[in-house]
Amino acid sequence: MLSYITCFYRFVQPHWTEGELVSLRERLLFHGRQHKLKGLILLSGEGINASFSGTPQAIEATKTWVRNDLGWQDVLFKDSVSHEPPYLKYKVQFRDEIVTMGTPGFTPETVTNNHLSPAEFHKLMLQKDTVTLDTRNDYEYEIGKFKGAINPNID
Repeated sequence: MLSYITCFYRFVQPHWTEGELVSLRERLLFHGRQHKLKGLILLSGEGINASFSGTPQAIEATKTWVRNDLGWQDVLFKDSVSHEPPYLKYKVQFRDEIVTMGTPGFTPETVTNNHLSPAEFHKLMLQKDTVTLDTRNDYEYEIGKFKGAINPNID
């Protein structure tokens, strides 16, 4: 049976207060339980990093909820499927950072993302002056890596 997975992240300016974080965590927990989601959502003052799985209907309902009820119309979701369930539980946890860089409170100057399509990425990989920095954690890096990528050894 296939597991349907989606993930997204969002940096926020100004940073969320402790009260806003607690309120958002409760809303996320309620929604996740209501739709029987499994996964991990990280919250910090700087934003949110979410990865979860569920039925196709639950994933679509959650995307709609994130865009409409939370008001994040510009969120880019990354979807995938797995033959094995990737998560056993549904958790929403507070962290110092949503992407571990060792600089809590850091927020990019712009929230605009410059994403490449697979074709654009492949074209760049063929150029001799392209350097690829693989910023996945050590576990993910060991599962699969891009040829010639630099591993910054992220825990």
